[in-house]
Amino acid sequence: MRFQSGSEIDRQHCLAIRHEYLRCKDSFDRFEAVLEELERFGHTREIAHRAYNAYSAFILHLYELMLSALARDFGNTAVLSKNNRGKVAVRREGKEEEIALSDAIDLVMNGATERAVTQRLDRARLAGASAEDIEFLTELLPVPEGFSKKFRTMRNKVAGHVTYERIQQIDLSTFYHLYDNYLYVLYLSLSETWGRETEEFPDFERVTEFLSALYSAPPHRG
Repeated sequence: MRFQSGSEIDRQHCLAIRHEYLRCKDSFDRFEAVLEELERFGHTREIAHRAYNAYSAFILHLYELMLSALARDFGNTAVLSKNNRGKVAVRREGKEEEIALSDAIDLVMNGATERAVTQRLDRARLAGASAEDIEFLTELLPVPEGFSKKFRTMRNKVAGHVTYERIQQIDLSTFYHLYDNYLYVLYLSLSETWGRETEEFPDFERVTEFLSALYSAPPHRG
């Protein structure tokens, strides 16, 4: 669905993005808490379980947050479709070609990641950041061409779908070592727009109303 900035759909979409940001933040905070557990108690299977769950949830919500923000930039919710198997025309190296919509989204997300890192690096230099911080950001450029596709695959395989591949084939550890710094920069960048604190916690309408259902009909757990 196409929509205009300032329309009612846009208002609802912005609330949904804000809600997704808070879900992403909750996952990030849970992962940070698990890191503290790891430091205090060392490696256990229970902590490994919680770490995997928290990080995979962070991947899921960060990907969806970024995708929904891009959908608003384009004024079109089509990029959020689970059936985005169509094709779109893109121009690469001076030539126009048709590629799968999912591949086009990967290209856009890679570009958005590159901008996020570059903007953070520029601001760090202007602010007189430490040589260590500037080196950290500099080494993230250019963003690897396959980053967004790996990001999408991890969102699907470790957080979205239950698959046997999760046990031996899907290597979240390698993904973490290669791409966690990019996820962190994206999280910080999106936080600046969608994570601004307000005096009152947002009213997410039907999302917020869910609590009323618990008051009116508490779940039976006998």
